[in-house]
Amino acid sequence: MTHAMIEDLERRGVLEADMARPPPDGEIEAKPQPDEVVVFRDFFIAGLRFPLDPVVVEIFKLFDVYTHQMTPTSFIRLNLYMWLSKTY
Repeated sequence: MTHAMIEDLERRGVLEADMARPPPDGEIEAKPQPDEVVVFRDFFIAGLRFPLDPVVVEIFKLFDVYTHQMTPTSFIRLNLYMWLSKTY
């Protein structure tokens, strides 16, 4: 991801401003700082949005899952679950 890609996501409402940063130049392996998570661009295409709903955070904690362990398909299913649970 580049600064331009992140700015585009912010402009489209996928991310709140200043919630993301591109990897430092030359970094070939993800090394998140404390309170950071690794997120792949394809996750946003699948429907991931930040900030996360607190229920999603609790689901991740319950199953001891981190965002980088998810797949784009899992975010599609999670979006469906959230939609169903909030509408019924």
